Amino acid sequence: MIEGAKTGFISPVAAKELKIDGSIINHSEHRLKTGTIKQILKDWPKDFKSVLCVSSLGQIDKWAKNTTADIVAYEPKELIGSKDKSVATEKSETIKKIAEIYKDKIVLVGAGIKSVEDVKVSLKMGAKGILISSSIIKSQNPEEELEKLASAF
Repeated sequence: MIEGAKTGFISPVAAKELKIDGSIINHSEHRLKTGTIKQILKDWPKDFKSVLCVSSLGQIDKWAKNTTADIVAYEPKELIGSKDKSVATEKSETIKKIAEIYKDKIVLVGAGIKSVEDVKVSLKMGAKGILISSSIIKSQNPEEELEKLASAF
């Protein structure tokens, strides 16, 4: 098992060998240049799901809206790791805009999501799911915290 912040450092081929069905591209722990992302998606295995992380509407407008990613995850970088704010509390209208732009794709949101209310707001704005915050993973009882968030679906 690879421990620690390793998101984005395992190839799709290696992941498929481990019976994994998809992976995240451009996660906050492994940001990539636009050209690199486009090349990765061009070479991406057809039967392997892709989740493309974006951090702003500007990224979407400039290049991300035309990518072939299966799923788009919005995580504004200024809210990643926030203990008192979330994408739902600070950027709910942006979630709504992104869900409208990607009406034919699954939209996930992340960055500070740590309460049932955060999940409810995100879903109301059009997101279909969430990326959980590190505060959930680092909590005393991550399974219990995750179950609380899941109750909002």
